[in-house]
Amino acid sequence: MKSKYNRGSTIHHALVRLARHPHDLNELRKAISNSSTARFKEFVIEPLISDGMAEIKDGLIQLTEQGEERLEYLGPIKIPLKSVSVVRGTGTYDGAELKTKVHRTGANDYLKWPSRVNDDYIYRT
Repeated sequence: MKSKYNRGSTIHHALVRLARHPHDLNELRKAISNSSTARFKEFVIEPLISDGMAEIKDGLIQLTEQGEERLEYLGPIKIPLKSVSVVRGTGTYDGAELKTKVHRTGANDYLKWPSRVNDDYIYRT
């Protein structure tokens, strides 16, 4: 009996990983699912091998030509990135990046001197 190969299934994920390079059983299981080794072997590896999609050589599971054809039919999948935890600071937000910055000392000294318009001096207030 042929197994069902659906897009996005665990078997599809296994095909994608095996297309990149051969894996051993535990490495492949850890990359794809958090199920037990026995369950992963029963529901993913054994169907792949019995259907001729994968084979074991030197302790590594690798795709066959039939497996590559099936993967091409199923298409690529997006492998989710590992989540990154964000550490939030404590305290209150002061908006320091929004305040006026002086890029060099004395750059705003011109504001304390008057401007001359004709014969008059105009002080900024």
